[in-house]
Amino acid sequence: MNFSAKIIALTKATLDATETQNFIIEGCNDVVSKVKMTTPPKVALFETKSGSISDGTEIDDVYQEITSVEVGGYPCRNISPRLRVKAADSGSIHYATSTDPVFYILNHRLYVLPSASAIYYYIPEYTVTNWNASNGSIDGFPSQYYDHVVHYAAASVCKHEMSEALSGFITAGDAWITDEDIEMLNAQVTNDSTTYNWYKDQYVMLRDSYHGLFNLPSPGSS
Repeated sequence: MNFSAKIIALTKATLDATETQNFIIEGCNDVVSKVKMTTPPKVALFETKSGSISDGTEIDDVYQEITSVEVGGYPCRNISPRLRVKAADSGSIHYATSTDPVFYILNHRLYVLPSASAIYYYIPEYTVTNWNASNGSIDGFPSQYYDHVVHYAAASVCKHEMSEALSGFITAGDAWITDEDIEMLNAQVTNDSTTYNWYKDQYVMLRDSYHGLFNLPSPGSS
């Protein structure tokens, strides 16, 4: 997908490459958040599977959200590290077995009980590739949600353009007393106001459309 072309079609804006790609990645994370809220089983579409790891392997849990862990095909219960001693105690109700394993994260390392090799699933840091070409993609992100991301990014671009237009309006107002060309200044204020209102309306439309994709009510509705 050509993300740039799609966003331009919705915003008529001149895009800043770095800023817009950041909006796309923010959109990916927001989509995951809304899928968790509305259709939890579909979160699996956004997960990445690790390779087999040994007990105590260091993981990047700061940037990777661990969603589940498996040992020998059995799902692990997530426990607090404070329960790790009880999970190893056969006399405790927290005792972990080979068919009811547990995992915990301590000092950025993943541990499982009983100790064994494991695999885990996580939400990765997404990156966009060739964002302004027809073969654009988001690594590890399901393509059926690309349009959701486009709506989010386009709405974010509109908010930015609203801010830029408002900044121009304020600058023109500050210059009102010193600028001798009143007609030119009036024209700038009118133009900035028109631009602001267009992007405001477009932002509201895109925001509501984005939420509608998840069957969520508009944030502006009562």
